[in-house]
Amino acid sequence: MMRRAYGPAGYDRTHSFTAAWNYELPFGKGRKWSLDSKAADLVAGGWKFAGVFAAYTGTPFYVSGSGSSLQCIGCTQTADLIAPVKKIGKKGPGQLYYDPMSFRDPLFEFNPANPVYRPGTTGWGILRGPGFWTINPALFKDFRITEKVKAEFRAESTNFTNTPRWSNPNASAASMRLRPDGSLDTSLADPLRNFMSITGASTGREFRFGLRVAF
Repeated sequence: MMRRAYGPAGYDRTHSFTAAWNYELPFGKGRKWSLDSKAADLVAGGWKFAGVFAAYTGTPFYVSGSGSSLQCIGCTQTADLIAPVKKIGKKGPGQLYYDPMSFRDPLFEFNPANPVYRPGTTGWGILRGPGFWTINPALFKDFRITEKVKAEFRAESTNFTNTPRWSNPNASAASMRLRPDGSLDTSLADPLRNFMSITGASTGREFRFGLRVAF
C-alpha cells in the first residue's frame, strides 16, 4: 500500500523539446540583396525573424474516489482499477480521454452492515493528461531616424496557431452513476458526469506590437 503513495510530481513532464531561431532577412541596405529605392528599403529591408517552438508531454494525475469509503480525516481516496487502462484520446466535454469503466469508486461496494474502510487499489500519478505544443514567432525591424535616434518595431505572437492547451481529464470516479450490477445507468441524462472527459483548456492566441525609440 505504501508504494501507491509514491509517484511523479504533479508538474512533471517526462519529455520536453524547445527550439529557438533568429534569422536576419537578406534584403535592404548593407545586406546581400540591396533594394533600389529608399522607399523599398523602408518597407522591405532590415527585417529580422525570430521565435520559439516548444512541445511538452502531459502531466500526471490520479483517479479519486469518495472519501466516505476511507473514513480518514484529511486523507485522499483513490479509485479501484477493475479493468486494464484504455486510452481513447478524445478531448472536449462529452468526449472520453480514458475509458471510465476501467475504474470504480470503492464506495460502490461498501457495505454499511459490515463496513471495511480501505484505500483504493490505484495510486498517485498513474495516468497522464494530454501534452501540448506552441509556436511563438516574432518580427523585428530597426529604423534610423537621425544619426543619433533609432527606432525598433516589434510584432510578436504567443501560440500563433491558436492550439489549445488541454487540461487533465475530470478524474472523480465517485461522479459516475451506476446500476447495482455495476453497469452505467444510461437512464440518466449524464451518467458519467464528465468523468474522464476534458472540459477545460487554456493558452489562447495573443499578439503584441511595440515601438521602441533609442536616442
